[in-house]
Formats: sequence, structure tokens, C-alpha cells
Amino acid sequence: FIDVFVASGMGGLNLPVNLTFTPQQQVSVTPSANSTPTADAGGPYVINEGDLLNLVGGASSDPDLDTLTYAWDLDNDSIYGEIGEPVTESPTVSWATLVGFGIGNDGSFTIGLQVDDGNGSIDTTTTTLTVNNVAPTITSSFTLVVAENTTFVQTVTASDPADPVTFTVNGGADQALFAIDATTGVLTFKTAPDFDAPTDADSNNVYEVQVSADDGDGGIDVELLSVTLTGVNDNTPVITSGNTQLIDENQTVVHMLTATDDDLPAQTITFSIAGSGT
Repeated sequence: FIDVFVASGMGGLNLPVNLTFTPQQQVSVTPSANSTPTADAGGPYVINEGDLLNLVGGASSDPDLDTLTYAWDLDNDSIYGEIGEPVTESPTVSWATLVGFGIGNDGSFTIGLQVDDGNGSIDTTTTTLTVNNVAPTITSSFTLVVAENTTFVQTVTASDPADPVTFTVNGGADQALFAIDATTGVLTFKTAPDFDAPTDADSNNVYEVQVSADDGDGGIDVELLSVTLTGVNDNTPVITSGNTQLIDENQTVVHMLTATDDDLPAQTITFSIAGSGT
């Protein structure tokens, strides 16, 4: 301690004062090192062809509680957040987007996720996506009405979310009478049918044929078509009564005309005077 004498100003009396000093301390603060976040891409995921994909990255974490940013890699090229790829924590990805990044069919695919803590640390991880095949569905009519003397029946159509479809004739009581274009689905009679002379299995002018749509990945749809044939007036009636008559005088009845017609169903025949002989 140090003695300090202070004049009181009253008679020159000196008073001792004790002072104690504590050494000044300096504290240096060293910031702790940034911790690396942990990416969690969720999954494994399973969808059907044509479905939406709901990704979940919410289980990703950061020890420092930093706010994370997310970037997904759909085509497994280790480039995260490309144009069109999601950059949110738990995005919903459309089938069209998946197709654009190479996920356009059934199979197994790798999905990547990168998280960034904004302080220089990132982490990446991957998960798997399984896409199940979806069989095609024939969408055109199963019950048809077609006029005789024509070969075109209909264009068979089918929907499939991912695959091209191949068409075949593969059954039905009258399958031998039909042909189909494997690519376009155009279904035809091999020979134009005649209503008046039916060639279907039970001769009732109702033709049965089974067609299939195949996606090439094990998915197939099979439907039995019923094709009802209708008649058209395609035969000219024939007058069967004679064309020369002898009659007595004073009679009004000249002749009883008769005629036949080969069309079916049976036609109603009417008669009229079309001209006069010379």
C-alpha cells in the first residue's frame, strides 16, 4: 500500500489513507470452430410411374443451429440445385420434372441432397427412389357398331404414363378375321364383311375379338371387343314378274308385279311408273 498525506486545511494536520491496487486482467475470447451440418435426404422412396415425388429433407441438422439451405440432385451427377431441381427442404417433384432429369421409367434411381450452413460448411448424402411400372389401360370403346362392306373397325387407344404401347389381336371367337397395327392401334377386318352372308363364329353378325396393349415392361391390358355389323341397302331389287302381258278388254287390272331383294334385313319394295314404252 501507499501512504498518502492529505492536508486537511485545518491546522496542517496530515491524515494517512490506505489504497490497495488489484492488477488489471485482460481476457481474450476465441470463437469456437464452425461445426459441419448433417444432410438427411429421407427415403428410401417408392412411387408408381406418373406419380408425384414428395422429398423430405427435414431431418437434416446443424450443431450450431445455423439456418440451412437445401439443394437436391435428381440425376445423380453430383451437381446440386441445377435449373429445375428443387432447392427447398421438402419439395414435391412432378413426374414431368423427374422425366426431365432422366427418371422416366420404372427402375431404381439415386437422389442426392446437399445442405449448407452459410458459414462455409456443407454436407451431402444420397437416398434411393424406386419407380414401379404401371400397366397400360385400353381407353377406346369395347362395344362397336360397323356397317357392312367396310374394313375399318376402330383405332384402339391406350394410356400409359411412361412407356410406348404395342397392340395385338390375341383372342376372341372371331380373331382370325381381324388385324391390328401394332403401333397405331388401327383395328380392321381382313376382308370386308357382308351382312347378308355372316362369317362370325355363330353367324349372328356380332364379331368378337380380343385385343391387348403391352408396355414392354410386363404391364398389359386385355379387352374383349364386340363388333355388331349392320346391313346397308347394297342390292338392287329384281322384278320377277313377266314384262309382257295379255289382258282382256274392259279390265282395269293389267298385271300383278312381283320383285325380290337380297338385302338383309328384308327391304320393303315399292313400285312406281318410271316411263312409258314406245
